[in-house]
Amino acid sequence: MAEEIQKIETPQIPKLPEIPPADELPFFPKVVLGEFLALLLTIGVVVAFAVMIPIGYEEKVNTLITPAGVKAEWYFLWTFQLMKLVPVLVGMGILGLIVVLILIVPWLDPKPERKIRERIWVIVIGFMILAFIGVLTFWALLPGGE
Repeated sequence: MAEEIQKIETPQIPKLPEIPPADELPFFPKVVLGEFLALLLTIGVVVAFAVMIPIGYEEKVNTLITPAGVKAEWYFLWTFQLMKLVPVLVGMGILGLIVVLILIVPWLDPKPERKIRERIWVIVIGFMILAFIGVLTFWALLPGGE
């Protein structure tokens, strides 16, 4: 019985992993270095092709004028319509103001109250923004769009 207790109390010593030979590199420098060299080679080939075979020069494009017959996706129609109606800087300012307003509303109205009567001004601002976006989207969908 004393031998059984001694066997139970004797801890098992785990075997240490074998150390690879000195001439074999571990995963980190060996594989990562190979992948990095492949990346550099790929970038070098792409840059070489870009230099040797440049794209053809064509007429300059005015990025502020949409070509005839091209329409944006439905979720961008309101921004295109807004840009048609106002000068570029004013349109960008309005779009930036809408984004900032949407982002700061949680800090302007931090009340945990969920009743609509207690948060009426936030609901009104949200509906005004949605109505603005909706009107401009449907206006852009009309034939002619102006």
